Amino acid sequence: MFCVFSHAYLFPPESTVKNWMQTDADVAMNRYQIQLSSRRALLNTILALNPDTFKVDEVTKKETTLFFDNALRWINLILKEGPERTKWEEITRLVMIEARPPPDDASSQYSDTLGEGKDEEHGEVSFPKTLIQSYETKYWHKSIFEGIEIAAKTRRVAHLSGRYVQEGNGTN
Repeated sequence: MFCVFSHAYLFPPESTVKNWMQTDADVAMNRYQIQLSSRRALLNTILALNPDTFKVDEVTKKETTLFFDNALRWINLILKEGPERTKWEEITRLVMIEARPPPDDASSQYSDTLGEGKDEEHGEVSFPKTLIQSYETKYWHKSIFEGIEIAAKTRRVAHLSGRYVQEGNGTN
């Protein structure tokens, strides 16, 4: 009975784990809620936020414009492979490349945020018009832009550093 009482009121596991993570492991966690219109938009948001999506050149330590070899393997459980998925992956990759600053951007070596421009049609992120027009007939085209825009907003609000962890962001 004492164990139940102590775990419920004195030392609840969630606060104990949180304190340990902050003090001993130097890991801070915050919760952010987002609302998306579809599962496909969620997949695009995860792709845009995942630091393992794009390859990094081993020599220059800069991102390439290619997906990492196994970057989309986790989607196999959700979307079956096929010609339609291949088109979706390719347009997602192209839009993600166009919506982010160029790799040579002088802002910082950690720059991995998506576009900063304000586009009247699509909100926060500027998307290339030719890509938008070429895939407007596909049912999933809006979810690509929604997912990437939500990822950009999440990065900005959460102050995510992007692909690399910047030195000095810890609590110690």
